[in-house]
Amino acid sequence: MPSLNSTTSAYCSPSEMLTFFDRRIIGMLVSDTGSPVTDLFQLQTNTNLQEALMLASAEVEAACARGGRYNKDDLIAIYNSNTAAKRFLAWLTASIALYRLWQRRGDPSLVVGDFTSALQYLEMLETGKRIFPFTETEQAGRRLEFVDVTFGGDTRDLVVKFSRLLGQTNL
Repeated sequence: MPSLNSTTSAYCSPSEMLTFFDRRIIGMLVSDTGSPVTDLFQLQTNTNLQEALMLASAEVEAACARGGRYNKDDLIAIYNSNTAAKRFLAWLTASIALYRLWQRRGDPSLVVGDFTSALQYLEMLETGKRIFPFTETEQAGRRLEFVDVTFGGDTRDLVVKFSRLLGQTNL
């Protein structure tokens, strides 16, 4: 049975999401009663908002894992830091969550620009066109290991590319 490698908390808290987007809109989107959630505490503890943030976090993890550059521990390290990368990770997660909340209501077209931007960044993270600021990742494109290999008495350098450093295994 494969081992699950996923976070148990979102990469954006409800209070962080409210710094990115108007809380009145979020309050309308998470309500199932027809009346917007206006109380800040109720909004921050709203199950629909928390679920949207977890779903968005899973989407971020899936893209980062697919690219092979970042794993759950890398993303948690970013989220637990006090850096611009943390804010970007939180924004990325919040943008996807906002789209998912609009999708619940049947009209995500109002936030399609934010969602499209978030998806483009996810794709760039996956392909390595954009990276999170880990020293190992920043140097990944410059780091190759050479190994001497002998084939029938002929010694040649074989370039070994590591998936953790370059995003794919080419052996």
